[in-house]
Amino acid sequence: MPIDKNFYNESSAANLGWDPSWFDEKYFDDKLVRAVKKWQRDRGLTADGLVGPMTFRRVWTERQADIDEHKPDTPAYSNYIVYNSNFIPIKWDKVVLWSENGGLKANTGTHMTILAGPLALLDILLIIGTFA
Repeated sequence: MPIDKNFYNESSAANLGWDPSWFDEKYFDDKLVRAVKKWQRDRGLTADGLVGPMTFRRVWTERQADIDEHKPDTPAYSNYIVYNSNFIPIKWDKVVLWSENGGLKANTGTHMTILAGPLALLDILLIIGTFA
């Protein structure tokens, strides 16, 4: 029984976090399968039209390498977090610092405060830190 490529790609996208726009398409349909095949063929991969783990890793790596091509038209870099090749605006009014009421409590030695710019303090969580 042949595999339903549209269903496979839709399921893969839900699990891996990609969408048809990564291949310049809008929907999980035969046009997407053709676009994926072309993309795979252009990169020397098996052109089966399925975005499995190998194809996903390759397209994700390319997008990360070319992140500047995927940024908003007028980004203020300090006002965005990049996640999965998407620039997500930071809502600074919602940010709570370590030292503020309601802020995440961290044990001594798990973070340090540095001067990040003119009169701007920045708390940095150490990678091996633990939280109370």
